[in-house]
Amino acid sequence: MGRNCADCSGSGGCRRKFARWPRTWPRACGGWPETCNPPTGCWSRAAASWWPRFSISWDSRNWKRPAFCSRRRPGWRPGGTRASTEEKNVAADLFLGADTGGTGVKYVITDLAGRVVHDGQIATDPTSGKRTMGRLAIEVAEKVCPKKGAGGPTFARLAGVGLACAGIVDVDSGELSRSPNLPGWENSNLKRILANEFADRPVAVANDVNGALYGEYVAGAGQGCRNLVMIALGTGVGGGVLVDGKLVVGRSSGAGEIGHMVLDPAGPACTCGGVGCLEAWAGGVAILKQARLLAKVELKDTALARLVAAKGDSLTVRDLADLAHEGDAACLALFTEVGHRLGHAVGNMLNLLDPDKVIIGGGVAQAGELIFGPCRRHAPTLVLSPGARNTPIVPAELGPLAAAVGAAALARAEVSRAGVTG
Repeated sequence: MGRNCADCSGSGGCRRKFARWPRTWPRACGGWPETCNPPTGCWSRAAASWWPRFSISWDSRNWKRPAFCSRRRPGWRPGGTRASTEEKNVAADLFLGADTGGTGVKYVITDLAGRVVHDGQIATDPTSGKRTMGRLAIEVAEKVCPKKGAGGPTFARLAGVGLACAGIVDVDSGELSRSPNLPGWENSNLKRILANEFADRPVAVANDVNGALYGEYVAGAGQGCRNLVMIALGTGVGGGVLVDGKLVVGRSSGAGEIGHMVLDPAGPACTCGGVGCLEAWAGGVAILKQARLLAKVELKDTALARLVAAKGDSLTVRDLADLAHEGDAACLALFTEVGHRLGHAVGNMLNLLDPDKVIIGGGVAQAGELIFGPCRRHAPTLVLSPGARNTPIVPAELGPLAAAVGAAALARAEVSRAGVTG
């Protein structure tokens, strides 16, 4: 095969011999043979330009073999299929972040600097994850590459994909083991579904609150901090923890479930089957349940009772907050109790983790000082460290797009970690 080129003077004659080697041989044996001693001019980038997956640089410390870089050569898609001519001339400089819920998928497309360049929402079928991701892929393709190739949508500019999903999701394997709001998604591999829909782009997955926490870390209330705790007050209560700039997910991806921290073993029943969880006081469902109970049993002839009767099943936490802002004593007492219980949970987290900030987000947090006031007053009374008593307790800044922004940032981190570039 002409492997030994000791007689070559660097005129390029050995390049033809190298070119006749089977292309799979170096990958099969793990490197180049020690018997090959080409002089400096024999192996060049030009001579190796046909090589399918690697850029080649010269290792001056061991000139007997070329050093292979991890960076993929431009024009090659993940999986080894050659991209079209149009795709080879386009830089992969965009990242998709999606946040799935029971009624819709919110998504953002960000650039290399993390700036949102597109955002949108599509309706979802909670019983079918694959169909939903297929629709999302088509819509995103129209945003990032309006001109479709002969084989359908192309993702020439898309470098990576991130998904934040309500439920318990294994961040390594991508398996979604439990998601009450998305029954059709349970026991499915989110990474595999997304890779199939988005042309084998690198994929990162997280639960929705971890996605929101990471979004606040990179672009919201947590910027400049390395250690954060987030509590999301929505229909239920979720939580997330960031330590030294990294999400804490635990052995089975179940860490950070602050909503199911037991505050009182004799407290009300929680939707999880436990008793006395934070969610049993501070979740949206629990707040509405308590308001209806008060209106029915204790406060029949009050403004709260009239509000509950007028709104019926359409009653929201915002309605109760509006009434509290008007000075209704019953609603004020209700939100004070919610803030007090939240402060109890925050105090526990300050003792446990001593974070730079505690971020409170979610729809219930829109009640503002009705909740934040009692929380900030009560939490420091439970904290041992004098320094931790002054930890800021702040509202989230990114609103409903927080989880999608975080998912895009996680996709960017995944691409960087994997060493894949456009």
